[in-house]
Amino acid sequence: MRGDERTSAREAGAAGGGVFGPPRFLETVKLRGGEYRHLRLHQARLERTWREAFGGAPGFRLSDFLPTPPDGGLYRARLSYPGPEGPPTATLHPYSFPSLETLKLVPDPGVDYRFKLLDRSALDALKASCGASDFVLVRDGGLTDSSIANLVFEGDGGFFTPEGFLLRGVKWESLLESGRVGVRRIGPESLGLYRKAYFVNAMIDLEDDVSVPVSEILPL
Repeated sequence: MRGDERTSAREAGAAGGGVFGPPRFLETVKLRGGEYRHLRLHQARLERTWREAFGGAPGFRLSDFLPTPPDGGLYRARLSYPGPEGPPTATLHPYSFPSLETLKLVPDPGVDYRFKLLDRSALDALKASCGASDFVLVRDGGLTDSSIANLVFEGDGGFFTPEGFLLRGVKWESLLESGRVGVRRIGPESLGLYRKAYFVNAMIDLEDDVSVPVSEILPL
C-alpha cells in the first residue's frame, strides 16, 4: 500500500476524534433460517480493514458478538466497531429486499468506499440525485457497483461481474470463489451483450433475483 493510501485509511477511522473515536466501520451479516452466512469472509474483511486502518490484528471474532438467532426468518445483523478502543456493537433487524425499477449510469465523482463505513453520506446523496431506483458508478470507462451492492450481469455466456468495484463484497467474493461468476471489463458500450443486472451483497443472493433488465439502465 502506498503511504498516501495508508494515511487515508487511518483518517477514515480517525475522523472526528482520533483513532479511538466512535464507531466508524461496519459489517452486515445475513441471518436466514437461524444460520449466519459467510462468517469466514466477514472476518477476513474485518481483518483487512483493521490492518490498513489501525495496524495489527483485531484480537476478536465477529461471531462472538452476534445476537442469538431467532428460529426463522430473514434478518440483518449490524456490527459496528470503532477500532482498538472497544469491541463491536451488534443489533439485529428484520430484512426485506429492495425494489428496483431502473438504474442510472453516473460518472464517478471521486467516491472512496474501499472500507465498509458507517458514513454513507456520499453514496446516499448520489443515489438521491440519480433519478432512478439506484445508480451504477462508472469509473475509468468501466462499470463498478450500485450504492448498496456489487453487480452481476447475465448474458448468453453466463454471469459476469465488472472488474472494477467500490467495495469488496462478501457475496461477490463467494460467487467468485465458487466459479459461478466470471470477471470482465463491462463498459456502457457493452451493456447490449447482457439481459439482466443483479444486485448481490451480504443480504442478497443471485437466487433472490433482485434485478433489473439491462434495457432499464439509463445511460450516462
